[in-house]
Amino acid sequence: MKIKENYVLRQVAQTWIVMPLAEENINLNGMLTLTESGAMLWQLLEQGCDLSALANALTREYDVSEAKALEDADKFTQKLMQLGCLDAD
Repeated sequence: MKIKENYVLRQVAQTWIVMPLAEENINLNGMLTLTESGAMLWQLLEQGCDLSALANALTREYDVSEAKALEDADKFTQKLMQLGCLDAD
């Protein structure tokens, strides 16, 4: 999985935001606000990490079970797919 081109992640003060850079990114109307863990997952997806790698990163960074990390990573990627930010290839 990989984040599609023309999206940018930026930290503004204490907030992580994703903004579309092109008009064809119409599924994301305005900007998307992410938590710290969401920003970490986004950055991994920019590198093309798979669901397993995302879950592993969550278990390393946070006190969370492998099953919960996998569930959370799956929910996050599904939401990004719905918004049109993620290529599943």
